[in-house]
Amino acid sequence: MSKDKTPTTPVDVVGYPSCGAATGLYDSNGRPIRIGDKVKTKVTGNTDYHGKWAIYEVAVRGMVPVLMYVTSEKGDRFPRGYTGCALSEKYDAKMFLWGSDLADVRPYDKMTVCGG
Repeated sequence: MSKDKTPTTPVDVVGYPSCGAATGLYDSNGRPIRIGDKVKTKVTGNTDYHGKWAIYEVAVRGMVPVLMYVTSEKGDRFPRGYTGCALSEKYDAKMFLWGSDLADVRPYDKMTVCGG
């Protein structure tokens, strides 16, 4: 975001309804994931271009937590916020929807909170 608060990237446009609001989901180590956190996750496609991992920032679209690209092992391959996905895509859909306690649900691949 620029000094005059003009949005400069999709992440800035999304904004945060409340700083650090809980998403209700947890990383691979059981740490709560909050809006504004940065998470490191395994790259599942195009590893020649990105490397083995990427970092995403947790933002929101409406009420839905999303992951917005920040950087990857091989550097800033896209502009910040250029690509992303719903945070829930990193979890088993059946467990996400029907599990008795989201605190017991973990991502498919290792994903850890690495900053906020």
